[in-house]
Amino acid sequence: MSDEFVSLTLTHLTPACCGSRSMSNSDFFNWKPMVHVFVPYTIREGRLESPEYDTPAYRAEVKSWFDRLHLEWKWVPISRPTLDRAIEDTRNHSDPAGLVVFNLCDGDEIHGYPGLSVVRKLEEARVPFSGASAHFYEATTSKLRMKDRFAKHGVPTPPYVTIQDRPEDLARLTKDPGFPVILKPDISAASMGISLRSVVHDAESARAQVRRLIQDEKRQWEFVPTLFAERFVDGPEFTVFLVADREQPARVRALPAAERVFHSALPANERFLSRDRYWNEFKEEPSLPVNEPFVRCALAAPDRQEKLAKTAIGAYHAVGGTGYARVDIRMDKQTGELHVLEVNSNCELTQDEGTSIGAILRLSETSLVDIVSLILHDAFDRFA
Repeated sequence: MSDEFVSLTLTHLTPACCGSRSMSNSDFFNWKPMVHVFVPYTIREGRLESPEYDTPAYRAEVKSWFDRLHLEWKWVPISRPTLDRAIEDTRNHSDPAGLVVFNLCDGDEIHGYPGLSVVRKLEEARVPFSGASAHFYEATTSKLRMKDRFAKHGVPTPPYVTIQDRPEDLARLTKDPGFPVILKPDISAASMGISLRSVVHDAESARAQVRRLIQDEKRQWEFVPTLFAERFVDGPEFTVFLVADREQPARVRALPAAERVFHSALPANERFLSRDRYWNEFKEEPSLPVNEPFVRCALAAPDRQEKLAKTAIGAYHAVGGTGYARVDIRMDKQTGELHVLEVNSNCELTQDEGTSIGAILRLSETSLVDIVSLILHDAFDRFA
């Protein structure tokens, strides 16, 4: 496997070993910024909440990154109502040249958590920050916009069509893209809107699921979602973690690709990340035998690594990638063709092995501190 795109371990990734860049390593090492960690919150019943981030375990994990990098840092709750004040406080830092925002905000704006608005405000204020630019974030918030860019740049992705609750839309699915299809909301994260009923084999079941999705979104979030139908790719699923690294020819480094290995009791048309099973909610879907997890990650086969990395990097560049991202890919088991499902900008950073990123870090024997250092180095290059 060519290490031009893939590194089996990242023990050499800390900036001390990264060679010359647009700014020298001595400049980077002399840069001791105050790190403002922007964390996404929503407001429920008048209180700030962030159940995925604001936990003792995750606060301790974030602390460990900057302790090991010998950097001062502060945890900054970010919600849509508090965003302007947080940006102003950051700009008023006593030494603006000595600060950086480590941006963890990954919301879609319509389900309560901020995301794109944060990045836009940071760019307007000219505050140095890590991760996705506004261009990249916007291009990856809408799955349809993302897939349009894939098509424009020749990135393989499953055939898809936008649909509404209209007979002509549902009837055309027989030929375009052809059953079975998986129905998805255009804007969603963490498998929201995805269930076992999402994979449909005929117009009648498609109509029922479309109406269900529209009703659920209107009830919970008071808006009518845009939906699309994508050909369901029967075959293995992979995920690739990418980190900006100017030392690489493609200016981004791919960690070893992981295959998502689904529970052996599942039929092929249930081997995908449905929300109930992925989050162990089991509100609508039956639980599985406990002898194995619903899904686990294993290293993808060595002979697939380079092609997966190249495909992921191509998708990342097609949507204007900056910072870091995770790319989800499926392979047609009949043809062996790869199909990019989506690029996840500002994906969750954690060593929790129950997450895709945590599993990839374990499988590649990579420290998240090394990744955080690369992310900071990228922010330094972009703004110094």
